[in-house]
Amino acid sequence: MFQGDLFIRIENLKPSFNNAFLNVANFILNNRAELKYLRVKQLSEKCNVSEATITRFIKKIGFSSFHNFKMAIAQIETVTKGEPKESLIIGDIEEDDDIKTIVSKIKNEFVSTIDDTIDNLDLREIEQAIDVILRAKTISYYCTGNSSVAAKHAFLRFYRAGISSRIYTDPAEMGVSASLLGPNDVAIGISYSGKTEVVVKSLEIAKQNGATIIAITGPNNSPMIKLADIKLTTRIEELDDFQISSFSRLSQIVIMDIIYAGVAVTKYDDIKKAIQISAQRVRGVLNN
Repeated sequence: MFQGDLFIRIENLKPSFNNAFLNVANFILNNRAELKYLRVKQLSEKCNVSEATITRFIKKIGFSSFHNFKMAIAQIETVTKGEPKESLIIGDIEEDDDIKTIVSKIKNEFVSTIDDTIDNLDLREIEQAIDVILRAKTISYYCTGNSSVAAKHAFLRFYRAGISSRIYTDPAEMGVSASLLGPNDVAIGISYSGKTEVVVKSLEIAKQNGATIIAITGPNNSPMIKLADIKLTTRIEELDDFQISSFSRLSQIVIMDIIYAGVAVTKYDDIKKAIQISAQRVRGVLNN
């Protein structure tokens, strides 16, 4: 659907809406400038309907998620102001924004990213990821660039919990590591595009050796998605390069935190003990 047709589409669909949908439609049509700053809960309160009604309304007008709807609203606003602007900072930050506006926009973008990531997770895939990690001999992360931040975050989580894991960002080290994996190991590839050649190649080698492959990537039908045993996607629309650096990384961290928490509650006593022991030893080292 062409973005500029959005409001016309809502207006044309109004005769088919029930009372709840009409409340949402009328609010959207009468408060266009406010929309991109609202979360689902806030919009539902303003329209006096449930959050589930907002979700159904968004799908009725042709969007698969509330975040995609807000992105479309933002694009419409940009076009109405003149030529589309390239996002040179982050999100929809503009050069004349004051600090209060910047804080509000950053907050809304990141909250929306988290909401969108969680709303579109396949819980069966998450459960499978938790299960294979619980049974794994080792966990190996393969990534480059920004994705290394999410991998390092996950590594520290599992490492402190006493679960063996390694991060590989160097192409040569990736190849050696992948060639030594076996059926009891898990290889986690992290890449928004899913096309990072050295990561994909390493996962291919790991898969040939029998390792279980988990892909944490974007929505495209990428090489990484095609070879993965467990597929976890971070977003459902394309972003420009500047937004990818922040938003995909946040989505990756959220997904890894969910997996870690699932592992932790399953092995609660063992992980609690490991964390307590590591904390004591670290304090002992730092105090000397």
